[in-house]
Amino acid sequence: MNEEGWSFRCKDCGSTELYVEHEYSITEVIVHFLECSCKVGNDFAAQGTSYVTVTHVDRMALDDDHRLGDVEETEEVDTTEEEDDYEVQCHKCLRDAQEDDWSTEVESSDIDSDSHEFYVRCAGCD
Repeated sequence: MNEEGWSFRCKDCGSTELYVEHEYSITEVIVHFLECSCKVGNDFAAQGTSYVTVTHVDRMALDDDHRLGDVEETEEVDTTEEEDDYEVQCHKCLRDAQEDDWSTEVESSDIDSDSHEFYVRCAGCD
């Protein structure tokens, strides 16, 4: 221990430079929509929803007073995508559709409140 207070040191390399990683996930709900072009009374030809979850890691310095600095680096470490079944009202338009006929819209984007994890890491061992 030094005169100013506690001093933390890595047991493996001896470095006193530490940083914090904040890991969290953001899920986007994306709606895919295909208009019915034959106009046989359908509201749409097909519609579906996909869920894209991206896990991020923010890296922040940990100063001598054990306070977090600004985010120095953000990295996307994992992406998963799930699709719900599509609702189809017009099989003809769906069959005839090209990929660029579909429209997509991000319905919502939320940080998963249960996904926050924090890790203290040694910069010398990194």
